[in-house]
Amino acid sequence: MIVKSDVPQKFVGDATPEEFFTLVQHELGHALGIGHTLPIDAWDVMGYGWVYTGQGVALSQCDLDAVGTAFGWALAGEPPHPPTIEAVWCS
Repeated sequence: MIVKSDVPQKFVGDATPEEFFTLVQHELGHALGIGHTLPIDAWDVMGYGWVYTGQGVALSQCDLDAVGTAFGWALAGEPPHPPTIEAVWCS
């Protein structure tokens, strides 16, 4: 459920099913504590390169790296703690 979002105006009623699915993935990423892709216009779920194209995108290696960064403590079997790096850059 999206309670409040600054989604582009296009998504207010005009999104394709693929775009809407990617939008939901994007917002779930934020709910998990993941920020936007850097650079912001990258074709990753957490970026905005796919906006206004009529297409969605699959999770990229960069998106998966961001999850690993946010939850590295769990993968390492450590107690919860903030990420040790500030951002994951995508190419």
